[in-house]
Amino acid sequence: MAATLASHLKPDAITLALELSSRSGSVAVGQGSTLLAVEQVDKSSRHADEVMPTIARMFDSCGLQPTQLDSIFVSIGPGGFTGIRLGVTIAKMLALSVGAGIVPIRTSEVVAESVPVPLLDQSADLQIKPSVLHVVLASKRGQSWCVSFEADPTAGVWNRRSEGTIAELETFVTQHLNTYSHQPTHSTIIAADVVDDALTQVGATHGWTIVQADHRAEACWNRGIRILVDTPVADSPLSSRYIQPAQLLPFYAREPEAVRIWESRRDRSEPNDGPNTPKKV
Repeated sequence: MAATLASHLKPDAITLALELSSRSGSVAVGQGSTLLAVEQVDKSSRHADEVMPTIARMFDSCGLQPTQLDSIFVSIGPGGFTGIRLGVTIAKMLALSVGAGIVPIRTSEVVAESVPVPLLDQSADLQIKPSVLHVVLASKRGQSWCVSFEADPTAGVWNRRSEGTIAELETFVTQHLNTYSHQPTHSTIIAADVVDDALTQVGATHGWTIVQADHRAEACWNRGIRILVDTPVADSPLSSRYIQPAQLLPFYAREPEAVRIWESRRDRSEPNDGPNTPKKV
């Protein structure tokens, strides 16, 4: 989807999108409102030694130089521990190397950008009943990170209506039913990273559409462009949408599994004997 450029965004601005939060990562390069190239990063080789050559190859094929890079859009999570950290690290490194601005994007917004928005037609139904999208990510041990969006059918975008929360499926469904008990929805869509039998049954019971969450660099790029062009020219400078490399951090829905395991092992280990430690008999 080509974005409409605001006067403060240069038509020739070179942008890079990094979406490495899922098993199938990808990278996108654009210029102004035109998406120039998208390339997948194989899950078995998704580390810096492969991602950086992919970026270099894409820039070369587009006739661009790395020093021309203006903005970096990076998916920051929730998602895979390694992929998120890799995307954040590469964004920081490139920003520090070439002076590009960083725009962090929640992975839930990347997924929402990939879901088509119901558009207004001759039916009055869409004008009085909201279309709702729930993005369900980082599913583990019966709980998921859930973020809700409502459609703006005129603009053709999903607007976030909740900050997100960890919830069990039953709790999440109950919350939705309570929220819209007096205002039936035109359509309800759940985009999830794990579509299992329980979620499929929920869709069948309530007439909701269940889709696989789509993590694409193209959607990350679209969302990044939308963030930049939605910055009010008169109210705030374009730089207000950027963050400093040192401020860029991964976003985790819960404590990363690697950290949990490490702390669990540390807690089980015995303290080292010291001068004041009683000796075992």
